Amino acid sequence: MAMLPMAANADVLIHEATFTANEPESYAKSRGHSNVRMAAQFAHAANAKTLVLTHFGGAMQSQVRSACSPRLLDHARRADDKNADEQPTALSEQAIRQHYSGELFFAEDFMCVRVPRPEGAVVPSAASDAATSSSSSSN
Repeated sequence: MAMLPMAANADVLIHEATFTANEPESYAKSRGHSNVRMAAQFAHAANAKTLVLTHFGGAMQSQVRSACSPRLLDHARRADDKNADEQPTALSEQAIRQHYSGELFFAEDFMCVRVPRPEGAVVPSAASDAATSSSSSSN
């Protein structure tokens, strides 16, 4: 959790989730990776508004592909849903939702995620960047 201070109150947290909820934390850590439960716990501890899971391996990658990612997970889906067995990511979703209740996405290649600009943030325009660089190069 050494990265937790840098992730605190993130609008968007991108976290790898190589392993499914079925893989023990000790197994994931021994390979330098995380399972979906670990990612959810970190997102919760960081108070992240949105969690984007990525870097799927083996069984997790199969689950995500079957679920047609990227897909915003349904916050209203209940763990006791009678169709849970038909949903390929149901077990992982349940494990995630035990720890994290914010927006949740499974990433895919070339996926774009909009990050809201913090209120009051100043973003330099291209014109002011050019003026700054030309005045500093003439000195």
